[in-house]
Amino acid sequence: MLVEDLKKRLQRIAASAWPAKEMEQYGGWLLRANNGITSRANSVFPEDNPPAELEEAIEYAISFYMKRSIEPQFQLTHFTKPSNLDEALDARGFTILMPTQVQIANIDDILKTASKNAVEVSNEVTDEWIEWYQNITGKGDYYIKIRRSIMERIPPPKILVWIRQDERITSLAMGVLREDWVGLFSVTTDPNYRRTGGATAVTRSIADWAKRHGAKKAYLQVESDNAPALAMYQKLGFTKFFDYWYRTLEV
Repeated sequence: MLVEDLKKRLQRIAASAWPAKEMEQYGGWLLRANNGITSRANSVFPEDNPPAELEEAIEYAISFYMKRSIEPQFQLTHFTKPSNLDEALDARGFTILMPTQVQIANIDDILKTASKNAVEVSNEVTDEWIEWYQNITGKGDYYIKIRRSIMERIPPPKILVWIRQDERITSLAMGVLREDWVGLFSVTTDPNYRRTGGATAVTRSIADWAKRHGAKKAYLQVESDNAPALAMYQKLGFTKFFDYWYRTLEV
C-alpha cells in the first residue's frame, strides 16, 4: 500500500474509533456533532469531495453547526479533499486550532520497553476510571459526562487501563482496536507522578492486549507543542506519520 493511501486509511480508522453522537454524510464529507465536546467529534471530516461547489459546501457545514449551537470546525490534513479547502477556509476567517501529530509505532517495539508498574484493566468504562480522569485533568462535570458518552459509544474491542501509586490512580489510558491497528486515547498522568513510568506502563499494557488480538501497529494523536509527551512517545518507538489541524470559525 502506498504511504499516502495508508495515511488516508489510518485517518479513517482514527475517525471511526471516536464516534460522535450525530453524524451526517455529505458527499465525501462526514459532519460530526457531539454537544460541542472534543474537536474530533464536533468537526467536518473531509475525506473526499463534497457534493456541491466548495463555497456552497462550506456554507452547508456552517449551517449544520450553527443549528446545533456549535462553532463550525474542520479537521484537515495535507490530503484533505478538495485540495484547496484549507485555503478557502482561511479566506472565510477560519483560524487554525490545535496542530496535532498522528504518530505510529510497531507494537513489538513498544513491548521492548520494560515496566515494573502493575496495571489494572477493564473492557468497560468504569466510574472509578472516569472519576480519576476528571481528578487528574480538572475537567468540569459537563465535559466529563459528554466525553464518557463517547467512550461508552465506542464498540469493542476496547480496553481501559490504569495504575495505582500511593493508593491513588496516577496514570490511565484507553485502547481501541480497529482492523490491525490499536489507537491510544486519553493517555493521562497525574503531574505529581510524571517520570515514574506510569504512561509507559499503560501504553505497554494496551500494546500487549492489542497484540493478543492480532494488531501489529499502534497510533496516537498528540498536540505538536506537547514536548514532554513527544519525548516520551519517542522513547516508546513512536514516530510522526502525518499532521492534522483544525480550522474553526468563531461566531
